[in-house]
Amino acid sequence: FAADAYDAIYILKAAIEAGDITADMSVSDITEALKTEITKLSFDGLTGAGMTWKATGEVNKEPKAVIIKDAAYTLFD
Repeated sequence: FAADAYDAIYILKAAIEAGDITADMSVSDITEALKTEITKLSFDGLTGAGMTWKATGEVNKEPKAVIIKDAAYTLFD
């Protein structure tokens, strides 16, 4: 779950920056701005590349799989 959490933080960061979201905004305004900005994103993260989101929150992504070989992570083809 660590990789999903890592991606989630950076997805939120990207949406916050793109939407000029600030701490003085109301919770409702922050929530609406996040929903708007996340649906505009295309994100490459640890768990997938080219991630996009529908207005419903459903993610679309090509998953990444890795194997450990000789004590190193390598992409699984």
